[in-house]
Amino acid sequence: MDVALKLFGFLATIAIVVTWHELGHYWAAKWAKVKVLRFSVGFGNIVKSWRRGPDNEEWAISAIPLGGYVKMLDEREADVATGEQHRAFNRATLTKRSIIVAAGPFANFVLAIALLAALNMSGVSETRALLEKPAAGTAAERAGVRMGDEIESINGETVSTWNDARWRLLVSAGSAATVVVRDSSNKSHSLQIAVPTPSGDDRTDPVAATGVSLMNPLPPVIGKVTPDGAAAKAGLLAEDRIRQIDGAPISRWVEMSERIARSAGKPLTLEVERAGERKTIAVVPSAQLRDGNEVGFLGVQVKFDPATVEKTNRTVHYGVIEAVQKAASRTWDLSVFTLKILGKMVTGQASIKNISGPVAMADYAGQSIQSGLTGFVAFLALISISIGVLNLLPIPMLDGGHLLYHAIEAVRGKPASMQMLEWGQRIGMSFVVGLMCIAFFNDISRYFIGR
Repeated sequence: MDVALKLFGFLATIAIVVTWHELGHYWAAKWAKVKVLRFSVGFGNIVKSWRRGPDNEEWAISAIPLGGYVKMLDEREADVATGEQHRAFNRATLTKRSIIVAAGPFANFVLAIALLAALNMSGVSETRALLEKPAAGTAAERAGVRMGDEIESINGETVSTWNDARWRLLVSAGSAATVVVRDSSNKSHSLQIAVPTPSGDDRTDPVAATGVSLMNPLPPVIGKVTPDGAAAKAGLLAEDRIRQIDGAPISRWVEMSERIARSAGKPLTLEVERAGERKTIAVVPSAQLRDGNEVGFLGVQVKFDPATVEKTNRTVHYGVIEAVQKAASRTWDLSVFTLKILGKMVTGQASIKNISGPVAMADYAGQSIQSGLTGFVAFLALISISIGVLNLLPIPMLDGGHLLYHAIEAVRGKPASMQMLEWGQRIGMSFVVGLMCIAFFNDISRYFIGR
């Protein structure tokens, strides 16, 4: 994927989500009549700034695009003129200060709900939760899942699309999910499928590990042939339809892929239909490492067939009230899920490999933009929720840390001491730097060393 697209996606995501977060603080400060000195998107040296409003507020774009801040008048940071002391942050009531601090994360949740509600109302065409035949030995196979089964509900929650089903299974990680499926004869069955806890390893997707996967109805027609790949060397062309492999009939692309994957370095005889004629082509799939195992690759891509895909899709849309309700429910579920994963990382039940940094974020942002407006909007909502949750953690330097100080002040009847604030800042800084180091290390391992 184009690096420029990834960079654009990353910067667009940061600009929208971070700006909205800081606007939450800004609007709350204006409501509380606290004077704002600077509104900055980004940290570090100021790249561009301008002045606005009766208070001559400085609005700025700074060099490091990994956050932002709202600087308010505060007697703890600099001398304040007598006539303006009543507008200092430290002079505001405890309730107003807490509202100003909490307004940033709150704004992120509001943004996520608005974005998700817009998607719910837009009438997006999504894939039905039709299931592929599960691999032998998986939880889905043991539970009795069959190819063509369609998921109706998971843990009592109605499922409309594959994205819904995947999300409900992720929420069930670490436990058994009650999955109701409707088979090809239109009969419903209740199944128990154990969903493992995410390990943080990209190669162990908890949903895929269950054996539950989306049915791929696409026929075995080649859409694109990679230059210098095994298929190109053997003479396969775009529009070729694979009819047989070593005499075994092939009716779907997924069947062909599975057979090729099992045949790394082994000669295969393909019967191909080309322009109405049958041809026999010998090919040797190249071997590539995946999860430590050799897997066969031809170097071909499936031809997208709109008619086939349309049969497996449904258009889902809701009225305003239901759209907002579902958006709020999804935002809550995502927030709780994020906290659960963080908790499991702290206790060692989940790997810290789950933590991703700016490289991963740029990659996902680029992919979401490439998938279209719907994908990018959904990605924005997810990032907004993540930023909201992380900022509420009771860690100094984060909004949650400031709220922790306010809770201490409410109990003690007076603000935390300067010594406590200084130690808190050091601890918070150490935590944030450590978190960033882990995120960068994971990105480097995943996108550079791992490849």
